[in-house]
Amino acid sequence: MRSFYALLRTEVRVFSRDRILLFFTAIFPIVFTLLFGLLMGGIGDVRQASLGVAYLSESDAELLG
Repeated sequence: MRSFYALLRTEVRVFSRDRILLFFTAIFPIVFTLLFGLLMGGIGDVRQASLGVAYLSESDAELLG
């Protein structure tokens, strides 16, 4: 377990030193998700969803598989 903590401590140190890595790994995905979630939050609705069912004859099923 000591080696795990040593590795974790080293990775956190490297991660904190590289600001671009920190931005693209942690901050950018959060901002990206929030931005597009707010922009597209009102698009689409569960009530607008539809489900289609196709009835195939045996000859059509043989063509597919």
